[in-house]
Amino acid sequence: MAKITDLLQKFIMSNPKRAIWFMTSMKPEFWEKQGEKMALKTFHEAAKKVPAYKDFLKKHGIKDHTKIQTIEDFKKYVPVMDKNNYLINYPLEKLTQGKLEESFILSMSGGTTSKPLYILAARGGFKTTYPLGMAAILDYIFDICTPSKKVLLINAVSLGIWAGGITGAFVYKSLADKFQNITLVIPGADQERVIDVLEKIGRYYDLIFIAAYPTFFKTILDAGDKRKIKWEEFNIKLGTGGELLDNSLRDYFIEKISSKRRGLNCIFDVYSGTEVGNPGTSTPLTNKIVSIARTNKNLSSNIFKSEEPLGLFQSNPIGSWVESVNNDIIVTKAGKMPIVRYNVKDIGEIFSWKKMNEILDNHRINIQEEVKQDGWSRPPFQWPFLTVLGRRDYAISLFGAKISPENIQPVFGKDPKIHSFKLTTRDIEDLTPHFVVLLELQPSVELQNEGRIQLQRHYKKKILNHLLRTNFDFKDAYSIRQETLIPKIKIYSFREGPFREEKNRIKPKLII
Repeated sequence: MAKITDLLQKFIMSNPKRAIWFMTSMKPEFWEKQGEKMALKTFHEAAKKVPAYKDFLKKHGIKDHTKIQTIEDFKKYVPVMDKNNYLINYPLEKLTQGKLEESFILSMSGGTTSKPLYILAARGGFKTTYPLGMAAILDYIFDICTPSKKVLLINAVSLGIWAGGITGAFVYKSLADKFQNITLVIPGADQERVIDVLEKIGRYYDLIFIAAYPTFFKTILDAGDKRKIKWEEFNIKLGTGGELLDNSLRDYFIEKISSKRRGLNCIFDVYSGTEVGNPGTSTPLTNKIVSIARTNKNLSSNIFKSEEPLGLFQSNPIGSWVESVNNDIIVTKAGKMPIVRYNVKDIGEIFSWKKMNEILDNHRINIQEEVKQDGWSRPPFQWPFLTVLGRRDYAISLFGAKISPENIQPVFGKDPKIHSFKLTTRDIEDLTPHFVVLLELQPSVELQNEGRIQLQRHYKKKILNHLLRTNFDFKDAYSIRQETLIPKIKIYSFREGPFREEKNRIKPKLII
């Protein structure tokens, strides 16, 4: 029976149009049930085949994994793992199913929040699962696999050993092999090369899909502006992930690249991580919900626990089974290095399809009609929804207030003077714990003393007002300890001071 199911799945997924039909036809109950089956199957296979997981279960008192047969037992008895108690606690060969040397790809995490990790992947994922799934999603959003549409696919994610770049390179190559209308170019994180490609051959294509981290795509746009690129001449779509894309940056990207083609399918954003793959995908439906929540504070509070909506995705339970435990995102995913109830250390919540629609109904929002009015006519995936509100271990903490980079990114918006920022609690002058925001100026910006003072005053007030409005923990802490929570603003020229080492990183380090 399992073999028949696998063959049926391969047949459905082998054609993007067929896959889209299937994914939009299945009801929420189907996805929920299949996700639960996948989680239990992954658990039992890891318990039998992965040496590290066998030991991990033994240490947590699980002597006979076969006694856990229901999803209720799974949630109650299966221990939660994380990077520290599992992935870096065992040698690489003990974390894998089968022999380490039989892996297809070895890549590395970026180490943004801790020690970098080696990650192994099996051949099957890169030959079938990943490319077919990506083809279906991209075709659903952009019609990217339509033969008559000439597509230029630019992979501008950092290459080398890093997981994001190497995974994208293999997956996109598979798409270009299968669909003859796609031309692939892989410049990596080189903004000048991306601009060269656009200038020289961009006009020959109906659609240009650029894959890049949000912060790097901003760099591409800045470089293009200097070279007088007319963005409206290209039909550019952005595929991004690895960092939360805040609303102000999203607005800026859409304004620059969408021209008259405004809509809900300008940006394809994924919630991703090296260890967990892609547990969440933005869709036109999630984009519309966020758009409404930005002007409906009650709705935003109900969904995001904040007046300012952050990341919202839909999660395919068959690919990754996601839970929320004490507001931590927990992921179960099969693979060469399976993870079972893995705590990503991101703050978020999972909503069933039914629950999200009940919330929208309570606010008298007919989301299907709203989406149609914005020009999107395809039926939705009836998958669960996942909010992502920031990293639990990637924030500064003062007097009970947690402030993450995602909390203040919207403040900078389209400011042409600011290139990047960092957060710290270390006041360099007197070493007293304090809320400190370090700002890096754009390469072309030089400010004299008075200009820097004005910029400091501006952002001191703007950041404080924004956090008091959107971060309830901050507001409580501020009422107790104002002198510590009033932001101190430090300004640096491009690549100076704490920003000097950023040129060597694949993603910026925003907490120091």
